[in-house]
Amino acid sequence: SIWEDLLGLEHVGVKDGFFELGGHSLLAARLAARIQQETGLSLPLAVLLENDTVRKQAELLPANSTKSKMSLEFIPRANRDLLIPASSSQRGLWFQYQLEGPSSTYNISSIFRLTGKLDVPALERSIQYLITRHDSLRMSFTAVDGVPYLTIADTPEWKLEIRHSLGQIMQQELIQAAAKPFFLEQAPLFRAFLWTDSSDQSTLLFSFHHSITDGWSQGIFETELSSVYTSVISGAEPAL
Repeated sequence: SIWEDLLGLEHVGVKDGFFELGGHSLLAARLAARIQQETGLSLPLAVLLENDTVRKQAELLPANSTKSKMSLEFIPRANRDLLIPASSSQRGLWFQYQLEGPSSTYNISSIFRLTGKLDVPALERSIQYLITRHDSLRMSFTAVDGVPYLTIADTPEWKLEIRHSLGQIMQQELIQAAAKPFFLEQAPLFRAFLWTDSSDQSTLLFSFHHSITDGWSQGIFETELSSVYTSVISGAEPAL
């Protein structure tokens, strides 16, 4: 079942509670996406949280809700030459930025300790592939009459910042890199840092502004990066 897949369990009873089995809000968001994918029915996250057992959620689904009966409509690609309205949460982050100025308050960081030989050029190409793939990684804000809009850059200036410090100095640099504020008018609103040494030990840090990501989106980014990097080092075309 969907629950078993998401929770990594062999068996889930119809009366078992989602959170009692180890679920959390990010998994609940993934659950909502899977239900929509499988049945074509979009259930608000708040409704799923209120109905936190398999039986209760099954009762929310019409008897004839199957993927085979789902009608798919073509969604045209947005014109990137036009300004894109910001979402309500993005507007809130923008206005907070106007009040406080650049701040690390809404930075989201991920740190990875890597062991083994790392192909740094392949890693750079893999990240660049994802920048091209995802508009959010090329996004910035612009204001028109005080109202924030989104703009998507074709090729924002970006590079993997490589450093070679170790020990306490590296720890200090990690903290500083994670806390470095973003200017929301300047794309990209994410950074990547790599610390390497001669013993095949590396530390990789990604820093994002919350306006372009959340915990679930980060998981997608990390999964795709692993897949693309594997393809690049093997000489294959990424298959996403």
